[in-house]
Amino acid sequence: MKNCQGNSMKKFLLKCLCFFSTLLVFGFLLDTIASHILKNSNNLRYKRWENLYKPIEADLLITGNSRATFNVDPFVLDSFFHVNTYNLGISGGPIELSDVAWKLYHSHNKKRPCVVLCNVDFLWLGEYDFPYPRQDYLLYLRDPYFSEILKNMNYSPAEIYIPGIRYIRELPFLFDNLQKTEGES
Repeated sequence: MKNCQGNSMKKFLLKCLCFFSTLLVFGFLLDTIASHILKNSNNLRYKRWENLYKPIEADLLITGNSRATFNVDPFVLDSFFHVNTYNLGISGGPIELSDVAWKLYHSHNKKRPCVVLCNVDFLWLGEYDFPYPRQDYLLYLRDPYFSEILKNMNYSPAEIYIPGIRYIRELPFLFDNLQKTEGES
């Protein structure tokens, strides 16, 4: 009798292992494909962050919020001062987001800018009542640079640590970005 129960328990555990292994493989595939789609889309939400993971040759760096982003034109400064300018301004973000951008810039660039132009206003330094859009940071849930900001966004531990879960609710968003990927005409 015990031998029969032991065999049925082994079969049950084997079926559970197969089931969860299949889910895990599916989760890794979904996570990998969805991340690739977002990284290669023309979505400005991701382009601004993805550019900071690449080396940037800047003599003049602009930082701040949307006023810095939209009111300071790097091309005008480049032509006037004959320098390489990069606008690090984060539209719709407080100083904490600018801090993330600053850290990413410094971690991926050996060349330091000669001048940093910082746009400061009360919205950038003060309390920001705007909720961060969850979709803006899907790619960066496991990135240590974003950990401080993501604490306030109410992502569940499952969305952060289980592969693929972060994209389950965002499938329409992913399909929309799939149509906007680079390389398409």
